[in-house]
Amino acid sequence: MARQYSPKNFLRQAPNALLARYCQEKKVLAEVDFTALSETNIGPIYEAWDNLPSETRRSMENDFRNIDALACETGIKAMIDAAQEEGEDLEPIFAEMDGFYDKAFWSYFERESFFELALLFVNADNLPTRYWRRRKDLPKLPALKDEASLRELGEAFSYYFRTTEGRGHDCTIDYYHRNDLDYFFAYPEDYARTSIEWNQGALERRSHKPAFEVIAVYSQGQGALDIFFHGAIKTVRDLQVIFARVILKTEIQPEEKDKRVYDLNGLKRRDFAFIYNPDSGINAVVIKKLRLSTLGSSSRRITLEAETSQDPEAVYDLLCAILLERAEDEGLIEVVAVYRIYELLK
Repeated sequence: MARQYSPKNFLRQAPNALLARYCQEKKVLAEVDFTALSETNIGPIYEAWDNLPSETRRSMENDFRNIDALACETGIKAMIDAAQEEGEDLEPIFAEMDGFYDKAFWSYFERESFFELALLFVNADNLPTRYWRRRKDLPKLPALKDEASLRELGEAFSYYFRTTEGRGHDCTIDYYHRNDLDYFFAYPEDYARTSIEWNQGALERRSHKPAFEVIAVYSQGQGALDIFFHGAIKTVRDLQVIFARVILKTEIQPEEKDKRVYDLNGLKRRDFAFIYNPDSGINAVVIKKLRLSTLGSSSRRITLEAETSQDPEAVYDLLCAILLERAEDEGLIEVVAVYRIYELLK
């Protein structure tokens, strides 16, 4: 999950020497003597930044957000991956640097194209998992990534969204390769919107046409396709078919809806045993979160979540404690009742 950005925290983490270089190149905050400040004395820097014109401050904050996004283990790994695709090994260079912010700032200054690509990878890695859908039965064919194929995919996505959702009249596809994976970033045109925005100190109504994002990640070795789309599952199934038709030049059938019915009541017991193939690569299964509904009313629910790194049964201990507390509050507690609850959850 991406870290929460804040300007003050960023200024505390960023080395003063690198902030000074940034400001010198941008020709801002010339009045701040970075050499006279300790690394954590951000007051004068923040005050000077906060008093800048709104457009300048907004541009700097965009840069700061991007640098902050890459100033972590995941971000630096993405920078290394981006450079490797162009034949450059950044690991020896990064090995000479102290921390993540040093490496992220250096990347911003010295490798702009890799920096932008690493941001794409990090943003894709941090997208909500619930909007990713995988299909693992594709033929292991090489992906086409020439300009004509990318243009054809954009036109196919555009036609699909125009005819089904009334949007997507334009669509651009960007392609990148990373760790034996083919990344296809699609940006179809979204519905027109009007928003109230600040511009030069005044509120204005602005009309614009944003883009929404569709990401397809294809693994030829696994015959797997992951698609990110914030929308209906049926749409993702259609996009899978379109992708295979255009990029793999093969026809696949839409993935069938899973109509199996699962009985999840067993998960309420701590002695429930998961059975899986030893060759599956699964070492262990732990329940970290439970959502329970009351009998006869699906609108009344309780969600329990516990830290299980030290105690794999922590969520069941929490459930037991809540049940006992509820029984005490309602005056229903009896030795027999406590024993039955304990027996159910142990």
